[in-house]
Amino acid sequence: MRLPVRRSTAALIVAFACTLVLYLLVRPAPAASTPAGIGGPPTPAPAPSAPTDSTTSTSTSTTSTTVPASSTTTTKP
Repeated sequence: MRLPVRRSTAALIVAFACTLVLYLLVRPAPAASTPAGIGGPPTPAPAPSAPTDSTTSTSTSTTSTTVPASSTTTTKP
């Protein structure tokens, strides 16, 4: 018994199968999981470092950068 399948449908199936196989070959390794209750609490991410001031000059620098003062200031909550 032969199933009536159009060429376009067969081409889509082949493309999907090839894409799936390629993904399975290049995907990253799954993360090691620990059983529930065994692992400790997750460690918090380190706080971001303070931004550096780009207007300071060093003794080896021959150019300086000035930033005009802003008329409005915004504060972060």
